[in-house]
Amino acid sequence: MKQNTVFYFAGKGLALAWTMSTLVASAGALKDRTLVSWAAPASLDQRGGSALTINQGERFDGLVFAELATNTWMLGSDYFRRTCKNQSSWPKECSVGSFVQVAATYRDRDRTVTLYRNGEAFASYAVSNGVETAFDDNAIQAMFGIRHPGRTETFIGRVKDARVYDRTLSAVQLSALKPGEMGATRPFAWWNFATAGACELTGRFAPGSLVGKASIEGGALVLRARGNAFVAVQRAASADSWNGSTPVPESVMAVSRRLRERIMHDPHRPLYHFACIDGIAAPGDSNGAFYSNGRYHLMYLYRVSETRAKGPQRKFCWGHMESVDLLHWRHLPDSIVPENGDHGAFSGGGFVDDDGTAYLSYWMLWGARGIGLVRNTDARYEQWERHPANPVIPATSWGEGRARLADGTEKIVANADPSNIWKKDGRYYILAGNKPILDRYGRKPDSPQEFKGDRLDLYVSDDLAKWTFVKVFYRRRADETRATGWTDEDEDNMCPVFLPLPDAPENGKDSGKWCMTFISHNRGCQYYIGTYDKKNDEFLPERHGRMSWVDNGYFAPEALIDGKNRHLLWTWMPGSVGSRANGWYGVYGLPRALWLRADGTLGIGVPSECRALRLGGEKARAVEVAEGGARDVKAGRGDCCELSVKVPFASAATALVKVRATPDGEEAVRIWYDASAKELVMDTSRMKDGGRPAVERAPFALAPGEALELDVFVDRGVVEAFANGRQAISRLACPKRADALGVVLSAQGGPAKYESAEVWELTPTNPY
Repeated sequence: MKQNTVFYFAGKGLALAWTMSTLVASAGALKDRTLVSWAAPASLDQRGGSALTINQGERFDGLVFAELATNTWMLGSDYFRRTCKNQSSWPKECSVGSFVQVAATYRDRDRTVTLYRNGEAFASYAVSNGVETAFDDNAIQAMFGIRHPGRTETFIGRVKDARVYDRTLSAVQLSALKPGEMGATRPFAWWNFATAGACELTGRFAPGSLVGKASIEGGALVLRARGNAFVAVQRAASADSWNGSTPVPESVMAVSRRLRERIMHDPHRPLYHFACIDGIAAPGDSNGAFYSNGRYHLMYLYRVSETRAKGPQRKFCWGHMESVDLLHWRHLPDSIVPENGDHGAFSGGGFVDDDGTAYLSYWMLWGARGIGLVRNTDARYEQWERHPANPVIPATSWGEGRARLADGTEKIVANADPSNIWKKDGRYYILAGNKPILDRYGRKPDSPQEFKGDRLDLYVSDDLAKWTFVKVFYRRRADETRATGWTDEDEDNMCPVFLPLPDAPENGKDSGKWCMTFISHNRGCQYYIGTYDKKNDEFLPERHGRMSWVDNGYFAPEALIDGKNRHLLWTWMPGSVGSRANGWYGVYGLPRALWLRADGTLGIGVPSECRALRLGGEKARAVEVAEGGARDVKAGRGDCCELSVKVPFASAATALVKVRATPDGEEAVRIWYDASAKELVMDTSRMKDGGRPAVERAPFALAPGEALELDVFVDRGVVEAFANGRQAISRLACPKRADALGVVLSAQGGPAKYESAEVWELTPTNPY
């Protein structure tokens, strides 16, 4: 075997660096590689110990001292498969107690090992063909002292710094390395005993263990006697150890597959409703919606996993997805992440300016930060940057600010959950939510009236960087609350969206009215319809309605206007459908199309794209059901279907549909029209495995002679019912029994006649 040898004189320090650039060709393996150790032998009368070994099963490579030739550094390996045995011309170490750098490199393309001392090569040789040279990047052991598990030969001396690189370093690169300094190339693994003790500095390996009389003192690992060792094990490839920038280990891929399969078989996780794939969306507010270049963009709030955010405070990201059809969503890089000392973002809105630049407005976390903006830096809206003027609306405390009025007085103003931005006469406008103001100043019986109940404050800007308070944007009806269905003094206005209403669900014209959707935290999603007085910069509500009645289970709205002039709304549906234990949490309702009906009320329906989900099904006409009777409708897949029924006015009071029903009726979601109470009712109280079991009643009255037209969407743990294009109830509802798959037409309080009933199996759209 040909070898190139460079002789050297023993110096004050021996740094043995071995760059081995060979580890399996598959992803997640070490190929070209380098081992480096700054070591000082305590005695020349020792044989076969190692100043650094990487070990995996039977295979190992180590910087071994004096195994085959006295006082000689070599590359040790399993059964000498990657070791040159002819070391007669190699230099010998002749001093003790002084550190030297020894290096060995492996270059995969020509299977060459090169050994170095203090950056100068002293031997180079090729590894025989057929010899396995690679290590999987998985469960590698790093050992100091012994060269291989089960061996007792020990390196006696000190090690102050040691590294493994996943590439072949050159002599120049090795010469530039200094103990305690990372240098220009990031190591695959790095132990600096002077600064990190038993810890490995990249985080790839768990803290090591000292064996025998080994110790860390005087800035070095000290190995005093035979059997002494320091052993560190590579962490299992997981969110805690894999940083995403290195090749993907097989174990990570295997875990990802198992997670995907677990989620796919979760009986409650929706198949066509958007469900968060990034962990725990709590809160999971929908945020930052906008439409541009034929694509829908929607953000979702989720809590950052512990692998991405260490520390005592919660941190939150805005996930980002896009779609061309409202059904299939592509995930993009997060639009807002914790950085520069902040903790991410709470809710806000989206806006596209005349030049195509998109802006996302958000509530900066935590404390007295204020309202901020991010803007896209690429044409596809995949990359975002914080506005240099952030916070563009500064806060004086959590969710609160101060404004100087024209008369010189100071006013307490809202500074939370900003709305979407809109543009009028070349100027920009935005709204701020009031929950922190209400909590701080408006909850007591004797609190000033201006701080009670829901309100929004309006701000204006000429350049998006400097904003000025204008006024309170609207006045709630403080003297008429529950009697007229308007809001109470304990309700806030957060997650606001302010957009014009078209006069039709699709391709409509501007109705001249605007819709403000928002939440109160205690009662969920609701809306105002009214006139936008642009001259006086204020909103004049004329109608109020709710989208959640029994609790706050329909929550955090977000909306946009698309290319068909549709006002499309999404909401988060909080509840116990998913959980951290199940690997996911966070579900959105189907997008709702909102428009102004001819009678001035709000139209509510699903976008036409949802019809594309339909597969085969069953259609029946003139179905008569006796009181207490039932007619099963074959759904194909009863946990993923759409049911559409039409019931003549005379039968509407007694018609009852059941979905997710067990054969014996123990579990079922029951939906009907209560003519006497003039309500659409959904009863999920019989569901026994999560969701938010309740009986929810929504105001809804059929006109004389008007038939009930009910459209029900079932998606595992989500049930949504839409009635006559003007009312809807959406709830989480999870059965415990696997046979809760029935779709049933029934009757109560008398016989019922169904003019028609049609059920379709729906195709899943979620990636898993």
